[in-house]
Amino acid sequence: MTNRRRSARAVLIGLLACTATLSTSLATSASAAEAPRAAVEQATASKPTASIPVAATVVAAFSLAAPAGTTKSGLVARAVVAAGTRCPALTTVGSDGATHSTPMRQRVPAVTTAHLFDALISCSAVIPAKSVSARILSTTIPHALPTEITRMAVLGDTGCRIKGQAIQACNDPAAWPLATLSSTIAAQNPDLTVFLGDFFYREATCPPEQTAMCGGSPAPGAVPFKDSALGWNADTFIPMAPLLAAAPLVVVRGNHEDCSRGGNGYFLYMDPREGTERTCAPTESATGELVKSAPSLTQPYAVDVTVRAGNDLRFIVVDSAAGWDCEPTALLPQQSAAYESARKLAKGHDQYWLLVHRPIAAWTPASDCAPGGSWIAVDQQIASYGKLAPYDVILSSHIHLVESMNVPGMPGQLILGNGSTQLDPAGAFVLPTSGPASGTATAYPAPTSGWWATRFGYGMARPDKGNAWTIDMRSPKGSRFARCTIAKRLVDCR
Repeated sequence: MTNRRRSARAVLIGLLACTATLSTSLATSASAAEAPRAAVEQATASKPTASIPVAATVVAAFSLAAPAGTTKSGLVARAVVAAGTRCPALTTVGSDGATHSTPMRQRVPAVTTAHLFDALISCSAVIPAKSVSARILSTTIPHALPTEITRMAVLGDTGCRIKGQAIQACNDPAAWPLATLSSTIAAQNPDLTVFLGDFFYREATCPPEQTAMCGGSPAPGAVPFKDSALGWNADTFIPMAPLLAAAPLVVVRGNHEDCSRGGNGYFLYMDPREGTERTCAPTESATGELVKSAPSLTQPYAVDVTVRAGNDLRFIVVDSAAGWDCEPTALLPQQSAAYESARKLAKGHDQYWLLVHRPIAAWTPASDCAPGGSWIAVDQQIASYGKLAPYDVILSSHIHLVESMNVPGMPGQLILGNGSTQLDPAGAFVLPTSGPASGTATAYPAPTSGWWATRFGYGMARPDKGNAWTIDMRSPKGSRFARCTIAKRLVDCR
């Protein structure tokens, strides 16, 4: 065994040891997730010694919207179960009243992930068409895409940030309100949930002097990526349990799911496509060192949903995980090709929403790219130029606030990156006086209107007449703090 693998195994032992002390706030704020927590702790404390795996205990179970044309139902069932068990069956009841049992396939991580995903097993199966119910063991999951949308939840950027000097108080439900937010959304019974990227934020070990804030948080692995099964459990499966069970999920890959960060867990647990679980796997060099996967983008795909009889909506999902916000990168040709492929998917439907994690036209008041703020993300602005005509609106997250922006020549942009991760610095809204990609051949004029708010929350959307929508911006406890409308390719928030 190489020294690198010995180190990785040692890190895994440390990760397993910390599960018994996962954050206090999760114990008080996510009571609905106590069974998943107990299942993981029990499994990691003493794995079965029998050669035949024991029956599974569900840690998390949910339904993912599948790419259009890949399944008759449009849904994939996903189960996360404790280590030392086997994948359970998906049990469904058809419209004829017959019960069906479908074996779930294990999504096996690559050996080069250094056993950091051994604590949890990921299982997958297509949900049969015309199902009237679906469950995995005793856990009920959404069985079908909605035939009519009355409420649709929208959120992004949810994990608890632990990185460098940025230490979020993961153990304080007010400072990291994801469990509360998740329960609030679930209580509103959405027909669909759109997640705009960035589940995973625990990229460093909780500093010893910050134990009160983040003590018990699983540490990252000593490998060329940051995530682990236990990190995903703490950032996603425990606090988001009510939301995951409430409605089918349309999921976008965020930059925190880049291969060098949380990509291995994203493709293992959350990507809806078959055979993608090893997309971010590191390679092993001739000397036994693990080498991170090169930055790359997956292909765009569409998800089709019915808004009401005679009106359907096609989401078009574009991967923007790799790249940079401030300047063009070597991935620009790949990103441009992705937007061209996405544009070709926009046909045969009534409405088209572009879902991309990095915004195409967002102004950030932070000084990451330029003093006093800047437009982001440059790769997206240039790569998408001339390819946005089909879309009614663009939804993104990435910057940690909620914002709308209307720029002539593109659809209105709505950004919801306030889903519980540490917020960007607050400041009064100032409409930029120049447009995105200024000084390049793909420059846009200055925006005509915009708005932002720096506070935790999510959006709850409802359809209006024609292709118009109203989206209420709500706090983690559900109180409305703004209302946005989408109509005629413009977004108006106030």
